[in-house]
Amino acid sequence: MKNNNSSKKTIDKEIFDYIFGTGRSFRRDIVKEIKILCLLNKDGSASAQNDRELILVSAAQTLKMSGYQNMAVTSIKRKHINILLKRWYADGLAVGTIKNRMSALRWWAEKVDRQEFFPRNNKELGIGVERIEIKTTSFDSMQEDEGKALVALKQANKISIPADEEAALKFMKWVQQGLVQRTIKFNEAGAAVHFVPQGMALVSPIIFRTYAREVVGYDRALEFAAHIQRTVFRCGWHLQATDRRNVINYEIHSRKGKTGNLFCVVLLNAGQWVRPVPPSNPALRLV
Repeated sequence: MKNNNSSKKTIDKEIFDYIFGTGRSFRRDIVKEIKILCLLNKDGSASAQNDRELILVSAAQTLKMSGYQNMAVTSIKRKHINILLKRWYADGLAVGTIKNRMSALRWWAEKVDRQEFFPRNNKELGIGVERIEIKTTSFDSMQEDEGKALVALKQANKISIPADEEAALKFMKWVQQGLVQRTIKFNEAGAAVHFVPQGMALVSPIIFRTYAREVVGYDRALEFAAHIQRTVFRCGWHLQATDRRNVINYEIHSRKGKTGNLFCVVLLNAGQWVRPVPPSNPALRLV
């Protein structure tokens, strides 16, 4: 007699042990938890279920490789979305493919009641929006010249070489990549970067602290952010006020008049870092 349940998906031994064998050696596994989530929520056709599980398992594996080995399926946040978007952009995926994957991520978030961590639409994540092309030639040539100079000085034993300029260049490459991938917003309310007639304005201290948290974590972020800002100053790329202040004050204006102020480190040659250089933000006025 034919078994009518033979076509149904069953829980394999690995998943069974994960659910019921949670002894002292239990450690969370996001890949297994994603499989369980898909098993318990059979939305759509069999083909849709299979495609969704493949996308989510792949996303979970990427997160594990990014350092989230003990992540729970219920802890998905915006930072995890940003990590996945960075990877997908780096892999050169088409916009349509990224949109399909985002649909699967939204399904995941809905099932674990984490929708608040997802923007309302893909546009807010920069998906399908015209992206800034990163200007690598200038950065790479600067980095190469800097490296040669450091090697020459070290070999000559003339001075002890600090890593200040190298650290500043690493920070600027992070800014470049963030602009390209739209994890760093620009020319909008709350953005950490604005383009102004004087150059590229980095909102201080927000952008330096954001970078510091990614590099050294929250405990050391304030100290490291201040250090990185000082290294950028030493490179001499920025605009100085007439009183030699390194941080420039801009007023924020709207139809109702002035609404606030932004304090920025303004890099004079914006085209050195991005191309094409976006239009200046009309809401900002130099004080």
